[in-house]
Amino acid sequence: MRPAPTTPTSSAWTRTPVPRPPRTSRRARRRKRWLQRAAVISLAVVSAITILHSVLNSSMVRMRLRDRVEAALAAKLGGVELGSHSEVDWSLRLSFGPVRIAPEPGSPVVLEMERVRVRPRWTALLAGRLEPGLVQLRTVVLRPGTHLENLRALAKRLQSKPAAPPKEGAPAPSPRLPRLEVEDLRIELVSSQDGHPLDLGAWDAQVEVSGGTSARVLDLAVQRDGGGEARSVVRWARDQPFQVEGGLEGMPLRPLIELLGQRVGVRATAGSVTCRINGLLPSDLMRGELEVEGRIDGLFLEGSRLATEPVGPWRLSGAGPVDWDRTTREVRLRDGHIGFGENDSLRVNVEGVYEGTRTPRFRAEARVDQLRYQDAVDALPPQFSLGNEAPRIPGLLDARVRVSGPVRDPEQWVLDVKLDLAGLRAASKATPFFLRGPFIYRPVDAAGHTRELWVGPQNPNFVPISELPRYVSRAVTTSEDASFWFHPGFDFDEMKESIIDAAEGSRVRGASTLTQQLAKNLFLSRERTFARKVREALFTLALEASLPKARLMEIYLNIIEWGPGIYGLGEASRHYFGVNARNLSVQQAAFLATIIPNPVKYHVFYEKGRVSSQWQGKVRHLIHKLESNGIIDSGQAFQAEFTPIKFKRD
Repeated sequence: MRPAPTTPTSSAWTRTPVPRPPRTSRRARRRKRWLQRAAVISLAVVSAITILHSVLNSSMVRMRLRDRVEAALAAKLGGVELGSHSEVDWSLRLSFGPVRIAPEPGSPVVLEMERVRVRPRWTALLAGRLEPGLVQLRTVVLRPGTHLENLRALAKRLQSKPAAPPKEGAPAPSPRLPRLEVEDLRIELVSSQDGHPLDLGAWDAQVEVSGGTSARVLDLAVQRDGGGEARSVVRWARDQPFQVEGGLEGMPLRPLIELLGQRVGVRATAGSVTCRINGLLPSDLMRGELEVEGRIDGLFLEGSRLATEPVGPWRLSGAGPVDWDRTTREVRLRDGHIGFGENDSLRVNVEGVYEGTRTPRFRAEARVDQLRYQDAVDALPPQFSLGNEAPRIPGLLDARVRVSGPVRDPEQWVLDVKLDLAGLRAASKATPFFLRGPFIYRPVDAAGHTRELWVGPQNPNFVPISELPRYVSRAVTTSEDASFWFHPGFDFDEMKESIIDAAEGSRVRGASTLTQQLAKNLFLSRERTFARKVREALFTLALEASLPKARLMEIYLNIIEWGPGIYGLGEASRHYFGVNARNLSVQQAAFLATIIPNPVKYHVFYEKGRVSSQWQGKVRHLIHKLESNGIIDSGQAFQAEFTPIKFKRD
């Protein structure tokens, strides 16, 4: 029999509390469960990747992948040769190469890539779609051809193979494009002049398109090995204009000059360009306008035609809006300018229009307003310096150049040049210049021999122009520079014809005025370079602004070479005819004028004691011109034409 339960002494039940586990312990258990699940999932993923990696890297699968890639590329690009390398790494990135691409089988290889790597887009892969997320091209060589013929052939091949439309019921292609990265791109160009390779350096590039179907952003970046970057961003949305921003930052100029300057033999040894482009373009691109501005710093150029030493540093800047209209096929530059020098001290305003019709035409204008002559000189590199011999003229000048015509027919170009030196001439009157009085001239012949020659009363052979018959100086101007008394130092019509002849490969004819010849004889060496021509032009401006035409003619007649070691009209008159220059006949003056272009060569007439019949005809032609221009009368012309030329014989 059980004992009866004892009765509690209290009227209420007393509970003994059960201890609960601490909250931190519950969290630890949940974390442990999550870690276990994550470990299982990770193990499954790693196992799946391992199995997939093993399957994809099997010889059979790699061969099939390689064949499919080669077939796809060949269908789009033509002749494709794919190397034996192909693998899939642990990030499922497909790698294959080398790849060689030609427009057609057997044609020259245009594009060669050592490695191509394609990484899938992980978000699409988890959703069951296989999409490329990143395409990497490593060690790429582009061979466009001497005249870009290989590149044009490849582009034509791409245009002839449009993308096939999607099959019915197939999912629409994804609007997302893969990011493209190019590393170590080299462009193999060959000079069209002498066949030597053009080194443009190594380049890297990245292209990415982001956004959806309604709005996208194209981001293009290019870097050059050794410095310099180009960047372009284009934003567009449905039914909205394109927003374009781009530019270059510190891009070396050597590759660009190497490419563009091959025809004229000019190279860049230093220098960089920085520029900015921005604007809004309509979605149909029928019309548009871009603001362009940029500058070039520290540019040094070299070349045998340019100068005997590197020319620089150049500093240039420019800006202006460029717009186009596809309906009228016009591209226009409005209110642009180009500046030279540290503070754009030489500023040239430029405008132009290109008409892309069946016969393309153009119009261009360059203008300088109220330009200080000395600012123009100081804005140029030191290799163009005039030294201490030229006067520092404080005056202003105005100039305008207009040229227009069919692009491909230079002979039809119309050139209109206005050069106003009134401001310079007024300011130069108070500027000292040694050529206004007697001076010593030191000519140097082709053999390097020199002598001193006084140009003034100290020299008994010096002849003031006021004491010469009028037909003497007019025979020289009619033969050498018919517009001498009217032009501002340059004959722009003759200059245009000379440029056209040079562009067409014809024999280059002289386009120098008497003032330009005088500048060359007084201040410059015999070198034939662009730098010398620029200095010659600056000296010509100084001469025209500082001296009257009569004084220029007087100096010219008394210093130019008229035969071996024969300088000045006084010496020439006595050497050839044994007369004082003041007493030269019309016939004698005409003969001396005709031999000015090459007096050493034509001295052979004196050595033989007679003039050839062909040259006699040249002299008669000049005499007829003097008569038709009213310089001599018919009686003088008749006597000069039918009197044989007789030289003085010792």
